[in-house]
Amino acid sequence: MDYNIVYQRIISCKIFIFIDITAKIKEVRNITIIENEDLDKALKYYRDYKIKFTDFLIVSQIPEGLTLVSFDQDSKKIKEVNCKSPAEILISINSS
Repeated sequence: MDYNIVYQRIISCKIFIFIDITAKIKEVRNITIIENEDLDKALKYYRDYKIKFTDFLIVSQIPEGLTLVSFDQDSKKIKEVNCKSPAEILISINSS
């Protein structure tokens, strides 16, 4: 997935903002990129919460105990996953 396209089209983000946000996210210690979808889990979440299925494919990859960082406010509706916005993460980083 081209994250630049996602940021620019979905949230109308300028390229310099995208670069800044991405650089700050990469500076966070212990960040891991996970690429293993769990289709059964995604389908269960989709049945339970009725939010976009593609969101659940992403959420299905999050191991228990980790935090999903997302601009999508619907992700916060999923009780099984700890979700924070990038702004919340930056605030917590800056306050420590």
